[in-house]
Amino acid sequence: MEIPSKEFIFGNTKVIVRSPLVAMTKEERKKFFKEEWEKGNPVLKEIAEAAHDCLMSEYLRTNESKSKGSNNNTEIVINYLNKTDKQYCDDCLSEKLDIKPRQQINQICNKLKASKIITREKRQCNGCKEDKLLNIIK
Repeated sequence: MEIPSKEFIFGNTKVIVRSPLVAMTKEERKKFFKEEWEKGNPVLKEIAEAAHDCLMSEYLRTNESKSKGSNNNTEIVINYLNKTDKQYCDDCLSEKLDIKPRQQINQICNKLKASKIITREKRQCNGCKEDKLLNIIK
């Protein structure tokens, strides 16, 4: 049986994907990835980590010129969320990282969400234990 394939062109590069996934609908692919993620598929986890690292590198590279020094508040927030692997509200991040005013955390996290580095969802905060809008590293 022949494996379905699909071609993509990126600049001068042609990428050919050979996978049953290319023959699936968007909904079928979404279901497939959700099931595999829940099973803990190690290859899928590695792909997600690689994609996250690429997004982080691109975000930090494009924002490098906007900040002086390598330890700006955005990097501090990203590094803290990566290191702790927990979910915190803006208030708790502001306290834990000593970034004041709290609105600065809100602005940083909204930019990180727009860049798809974090998600922001209403859940129970790991810090204050209140139901708030949390910052969750992808």
